[in-house]
Amino acid sequence: MKPVLHLLLFFYVTAGAAASNSEVGALLDFKRALTVPRAAAGFFATWDAAAATPCNFTGVTCDPAAGRVTAVSVRAQGVAAASVPFTDVCGALPWLEKLSLPENRLAGGIHGVRACVGLRDLTLAFNYFSGAVPDLSPLTKLRSLNISGNSFTGSLPDLSPLTKLRRLDISMNRFSGALPDLSPLTKLRWLDISDNSFSGAFPWGALAAMPDLAVLAVADNPCLERTSSFPDEVTKLINLTVLYLSAANIGGVIPPGIGNLVNLVLLDLTNNSLTGNIPPEISKLTKLYQLELYNNSLHGELPEGFSRLTKLQFLDASMNDLTGSLSELRTLTQLRSLQLYENFFSGEVPPEFGEFKELVNISLYNNNLTGELPRSLGSWAQFIFIDVSTNSLSGPIPPDMCKQGTMYGLYMLDNNFSGEIPATYARCKSLREFRVGKNSMSGDVPVGLWSLNNIMTIDLEDNQFTGCISDGIGNAMSLVYLTLARNQFSGVIPPSIGNATNLWIIDISSNEISGKIPESIGRLTGLERLYLAGNKISGVIP
Repeated sequence: MKPVLHLLLFFYVTAGAAASNSEVGALLDFKRALTVPRAAAGFFATWDAAAATPCNFTGVTCDPAAGRVTAVSVRAQGVAAASVPFTDVCGALPWLEKLSLPENRLAGGIHGVRACVGLRDLTLAFNYFSGAVPDLSPLTKLRSLNISGNSFTGSLPDLSPLTKLRRLDISMNRFSGALPDLSPLTKLRWLDISDNSFSGAFPWGALAAMPDLAVLAVADNPCLERTSSFPDEVTKLINLTVLYLSAANIGGVIPPGIGNLVNLVLLDLTNNSLTGNIPPEISKLTKLYQLELYNNSLHGELPEGFSRLTKLQFLDASMNDLTGSLSELRTLTQLRSLQLYENFFSGEVPPEFGEFKELVNISLYNNNLTGELPRSLGSWAQFIFIDVSTNSLSGPIPPDMCKQGTMYGLYMLDNNFSGEIPATYARCKSLREFRVGKNSMSGDVPVGLWSLNNIMTIDLEDNQFTGCISDGIGNAMSLVYLTLARNQFSGVIPPSIGNATNLWIIDISSNEISGKIPESIGRLTGLERLYLAGNKISGVIP
């Protein structure tokens, strides 16, 4: 080997070894700045001071040719620090392209990241970082910046130098003030500023320079300047898959141009000031799995063609002024959650709902619905919740909504339901709320219903129920509200009721209950209301 070449190789190897030692030391210094919980000891087991190179450290990636650290990723290890030595880390790792520390307990400021001038990916999401975000203009190579889920405050710095950004996620912080100019960020595919306190006008016009945008989230910024119409720029973003504009102070009507966004899988326009009809062009969004329209001022019927949205799993158009029937929903067999409460829908609940094998949650309360509920409603999946209160529904309660043993809430108040309580609910150990007050139901209450361990509310008032209050009520250790008023219950108040120590309200007025008030009621130290009038009860209240 020629002497000069030998010498160069010697210096290269020597320099490489020195660099590796320096990077090992820097990473170990970084680890020493952290409080490492016992559960994360395995992750850091390879971070060894005797190592010749850090390239075998868990979470560390090196350039295969140069052997220099290019990425550090410590995700969801529960590590904590009052301050992270970013300046030291960045200074000692000049090849660093990715720094990913999400879902930990890291705090303090992040001014030191300005020294990581080679970064392409900076992810600090879901920690406890705070203070102002520094000027990031030195980080011109950044393609992804995710600082969501922290406690950053103040205004956002100028981001115009970061022209290579493809993802910008600053959601779930405490940013305020006006947004900076975003129009230079022409490569953005993901823009999420949701859940902050930005004010002034959102730069809707800047969206015209972002044709590749796939995710746009402006939601939950209640201080943004209200728009008088739906932003036209949004309807031209044909690559959008997620449009999240909840509580973004948007007014006007949903334009027909919404039908241009045929790649949408999630559309959330909740908590705005939208008016007018749901446009029929929405039926073009056949990839939608989630559609959220609640708490606006939308009116009219569900548009013709809505039935083509057969991939919908979550639909919420509650708290509007919608009318007409639910017939357009008969084909939406993939629905898991259906929320249409506080509208003016009428007609029957489509019998096809009884065959929806994914449905687990349905809220239709405060409408004008009539007829019977499908007998097999909620019997297929792990059904959890139903609220159809304040309608004009009739017939029996579907018997198998707790077939999978997962149901926790049954609300059917203020209707015309009849018949007996199905015995199946006496075995529903997951049930917390059973409310069928103000109906025309009758018969004895299934014995096991009184003694369900998790039941918090039993509301049977204003029916024609008969029989006794079961002695098993003493096992209802979670029971808070027991309302049985205006029925035909008889027998005595069982002494075991004193064991239901969480009771706060007991209303058994206007029945045919007799005997004395059991002394055990005196053990109900949290009891605030006791209504016994209109019975044949004697004695004094303990």
